[in-house]
Amino acid sequence: MQKAIDKMNDFTLPSKLTLNNKEFQSGTKIVRKQGCGSIIGTLSEPHRKVLFYLYQNKGVVVSKNILKRVGWPGKSVTSASVLVAIYEIRRMIDCKCLYTIPNEGYLLEPRPCC
Repeated sequence: MQKAIDKMNDFTLPSKLTLNNKEFQSGTKIVRKQGCGSIIGTLSEPHRKVLFYLYQNKGVVVSKNILKRVGWPGKSVTSASVLVAIYEIRRMIDCKCLYTIPNEGYLLEPRPCC
């Protein structure tokens, strides 16, 4: 496992991300099934930002403080906001590849199913 991220690196939101046969687009909260394009749910903008950041840093533990700054830049939010984002992301990707690392942060490690 690589070193944990506790400083925010440059982050540019990509236009699209595919994870576990689900397509997430930066410009819309709609989540679609890959291939057929059917709508399977929604993910808010802050939650998409958290997901995209974790994906861009897959295999690395990212701290809650970094995820707060990524999802809600310039706003004062509690750790509960990150917990809700992680819960919603896990529910949407439906894949056990997003891990909680106690006292450190979160780790996205996509497997072949993802």
